[in-house]
Amino acid sequence: MKSFYWRWATSTLFGAYYGKKYCAEWDAALNRLIDKHWESVEVGAHTVNLGGAQVWISNAFYSYGTQYGGVAEFRPSVRTMRRLDSLVRYVQDKQEDEKRQEHLKQMGGF
Repeated sequence: MKSFYWRWATSTLFGAYYGKKYCAEWDAALNRLIDKHWESVEVGAHTVNLGGAQVWISNAFYSYGTQYGGVAEFRPSVRTMRRLDSLVRYVQDKQEDEKRQEHLKQMGGF
């Protein structure tokens, strides 16, 4: 698995190019959402739901971490992107493990 910083550096040309502008207010709000809702996060194909807020997680890291469906789309800091990425990967790994365990349980009868 490639590290976060390697994936970030190659997709943004070492931070020189992003699809969205940085916003300190959005960065702080996203950190609060992560802190408050990390246990109940819902990860979809392109977004993550954090307490009712839809956050874009596709196209890493071109527009990663922007509020999906918001009036204006701004990106968080690299540090916050890393926090979000870690949370998303944790939930995805947990979901994959649950599927694997269910599959093994079903295979036990064969």
